[in-house]
Amino acid sequence: MIETPEWLQQALVSATTTGAAIWIIQKYALAKIKHDFDLKLENLKPLTAEETLRRENYLNSKRDAFFEVTATLGRYMESSEWDGPDVPPSRTSQCTKPSEAEINGCMAKLALYSDSPEILTEFTQCFQTISSVSFGRLLSLMRQDLGYGALPIDPESYKYVFIHNGSVPAPADTAHATARPDVAPAPHSP
Repeated sequence: MIETPEWLQQALVSATTTGAAIWIIQKYALAKIKHDFDLKLENLKPLTAEETLRRENYLNSKRDAFFEVTATLGRYMESSEWDGPDVPPSRTSQCTKPSEAEINGCMAKLALYSDSPEILTEFTQCFQTISSVSFGRLLSLMRQDLGYGALPIDPESYKYVFIHNGSVPAPADTAHATARPDVAPAPHSP
């Protein structure tokens, strides 16, 4: 029998082992690349009618929740007492403050539909400071969450508008007022 030199045997074993390792790595690497490509391809497929409807319903529910939040917060601000040169002296509130249940219901809807934790923080801030600036920031955050972009005005410039003798004053006239959350609004007569 012909004896093979030991160095040749080691070379054959090394080549076989290396070849097997390369084949295994290549097989799994190609499988991984194919899997990643298939996932990307899946994301490019058009949405089914059911998926489109689900997304539309979610966005509509989010928008409706945001409308309810702005209405509730607007009612809270309107029913608060305000001080300042721009507040009409005969101003009386025509609505009642929202109940604790209404405010917490809005908070729950924000928690369900909002994708931004900043919205929840700013919402609670609005009830602590009763500030039109906080309200403007909240509106800006909600617009961005809906995908509409930022407010067309600077949120810091958002002003609460008071009605003077049945008409809305120019925007510059609403700059000097602060809410007084410690004062309950006077009851209005029907």
